[in-house]
Amino acid sequence: MTRWDETWHRLLEWTHGHSQAERLAIQLLYHEGFQNIDPSHPLGGKDNGRDGTCTKEGEPWCYAVYFPRGQQTFTTIKRKFVEDLKAAAKHDAGGFAFITNQELMLAERSQLKTLCGDARFELCHLERATAILDRPFMAGVRQQFLDIEPEPVPYMDPGPQLPERPAPNDHEMPRYPECTSGRFPTSADFAARDARHEAWTRDNAKRSTLGSHCAWQLDPILRSASGERAASSTPPQDSQAAVTVLRSGR
Repeated sequence: MTRWDETWHRLLEWTHGHSQAERLAIQLLYHEGFQNIDPSHPLGGKDNGRDGTCTKEGEPWCYAVYFPRGQQTFTTIKRKFVEDLKAAAKHDAGGFAFITNQELMLAERSQLKTLCGDARFELCHLERATAILDRPFMAGVRQQFLDIEPEPVPYMDPGPQLPERPAPNDHEMPRYPECTSGRFPTSADFAARDARHEAWTRDNAKRSTLGSHCAWQLDPILRSASGERAASSTPPQDSQAAVTVLRSGR
């Protein structure tokens, strides 16, 4: 299992060279809302003192990347920062972003901010870069540039499962409309529900009447079998009407 602070250590002890550092810095810039990122020469070449340009909120920016191996003194970091800041000023950039793998204290960050004057400034230091790369959706970037394999997702017991709801049948009374389409029921849904309820009421009445008619037909047979006299030889009027309706299909 990878140690919990592996990202922090691999960034600080950077061994992948400046080219990979610039490409990793681009991913960090995208995460922080920068757009139109245009690197100068990640594989080496004359870049006029800037590692690339980008935009933020429609304003042009320059950015510089500083990824030495191991922690450097603040004097060394500040010297590199001033060099890159002067280069950005030559290109009339509205803002300057500095991405580094160095650990910087609050007072040191404030000093770098002061050097920028009124210009817009973004500083991505060791702790900030670590926090970004440790986010779950940055696992691919972390694996590509730091060779940290994503941890497997732990198994979560779903617990007892609720039984499936039985399918409605013709003998069930219609329920209120359900939000199966991800929306609240409308007046049309309630109107359809009422129509289904009326149809159910009519069908249930037909079944009840038909049942009484069948009982009337079986009554003489059952009474004769038991030696009793049939109560009537004429079917009830409502039973006759129900049979007529059911036979006609209405």
